[in-house]
Amino acid sequence: MKEFTMRQLCLSVWLLTAICSLGIAQQTDLTPVSLLRNSHFSKGEDFPSEWTMMLSSPDVFNVKWHRDAKEGNHIIFESLGPDYSGYIMQKVPVTKGAWYRLKLRLSHSMGRGLIWVYGYDEKDKPLLFDRRKYLSSFVGNPLVPHFVRKELMNGSEDDSWRDVIFDFHNSDDKGEIQPAILRIAVGIYFTNAKMLIKSIEMWQIDESESGTK
Repeated sequence: MKEFTMRQLCLSVWLLTAICSLGIAQQTDLTPVSLLRNSHFSKGEDFPSEWTMMLSSPDVFNVKWHRDAKEGNHIIFESLGPDYSGYIMQKVPVTKGAWYRLKLRLSHSMGRGLIWVYGYDEKDKPLLFDRRKYLSSFVGNPLVPHFVRKELMNGSEDDSWRDVIFDFHNSDDKGEIQPAILRIAVGIYFTNAKMLIKSIEMWQIDESESGTK
């Protein structure tokens, strides 16, 4: 009888430990699921699936999909001239009037970049909805820091991998324009520039979570 009771006790302790471990794992795994498809560029043949390019002059841009099991897949995006813009983009259905967060993992070693969000209605017709976050890099800038102090520059001072967050409200200030579809575009904005993009993620957030206030 004692031996049976001890077995029951051991089994009960093991089950309790397993349940607690599962609960902790569920609580700590708070990474939201991205609304953008193929956010980490893991799928595709010649180019990441679900993503398309928008280049004002293809000859000026050097765009490559680099697959690396160790460092992670990423897009190499380089502009060889200052007169054109180019983006990698994807359209995604969204909730009207909701708040969203875009998160990019990138290395920005030269020039200017842009996160560009543009809105459409249910029939995929353009709306007057435009949200932007400008990115800049002064890596290797000869004016910094001897002629211009780093704290006066608005941008990245190194080319290491970093996260960029962009929170926005899917509505204009008056609440009259609320897109049903958003085009998410990331790229280079009229400059000689180079950036590496490892991931582009997006998910819905509460207004209280946004970093805009």
